[in-house]
Amino acid sequence: MRSSSFSPAILVLSVLAAMILVFGPLHIAEITGRAVDNTKDSVDSDQDGIPDSTDNCPLISNPKQEDLDHDGKGDACDPDKDGDGMPDAWELQYGLNINKNDAAEDPDGDSATNLEEYKRGTNPGVPDPVTLFMTISGIMRSQVEFITAIDVKDLLTNPISLSMIIAVIAFIAAVGFLFYRMKHQKKKVIVQAKIPALIGPVRRNRKEMARDLKERQAMMMRSEQKLMARESFFRPFDKSERNESPVLKELEKIQGFDSESDREKAVESLSNLAEEYDNSKK
Repeated sequence: MRSSSFSPAILVLSVLAAMILVFGPLHIAEITGRAVDNTKDSVDSDQDGIPDSTDNCPLISNPKQEDLDHDGKGDACDPDKDGDGMPDAWELQYGLNINKNDAAEDPDGDSATNLEEYKRGTNPGVPDPVTLFMTISGIMRSQVEFITAIDVKDLLTNPISLSMIIAVIAFIAAVGFLFYRMKHQKKKVIVQAKIPALIGPVRRNRKEMARDLKERQAMMMRSEQKLMARESFFRPFDKSERNESPVLKELEKIQGFDSESDREKAVESLSNLAEEYDNSKK
């Protein structure tokens, strides 16, 4: 009977084969010390020499496996490689440092950090409106804003700022309209007040002219009446009687009077005298 011999080498190889089948790929160290995947499942999608299973950027070449913020994601595929909470693209847009955690810095001096500016959607290089709070008599609190600069991007991305600008413009337009309307109405009132003032003198002048005309007509009528009275006095007398007539003598006195009232009294007495003279002739 032949006796079976047991070889230790065969036993080791059998154990290794069983481990490969059970636990999957096995990396065998080369003499240089570099780990090499000797299994058929080893994949390197980005061809950077680092298997996808251990590559911190499996789809983007990152052979040095750099990871600035040590978050397990390589710098080549990390959108925020410095780990300051602000995307590298946003930092590059506003001139910030993508290789440094500068979230707490305030380059524009508006008391808002870069991280706060990013969350607000404002420009970290342009000061935001400064808000001051004032307490009056310890009860009422009012807010006053001073605009130091305007960023167009801030207005477009911040609905609150845009609505405030629209409200201010609308308020200014309303005040201007009211001022224009008040000024226009004031001019209208002044013009309306001037028109009666101009018409008034014209009306007064017309009344005065009518009154003067009536007075002149009355004077002319009185003059005509006096003339008719004088003619009636002279008709009954002949030349000899005219020289002796007391009426004519009285008439000569009347012509010397300056006052109109004296003349009227004299004419009345003359009429009475003429009537007496006529009665005496009868």
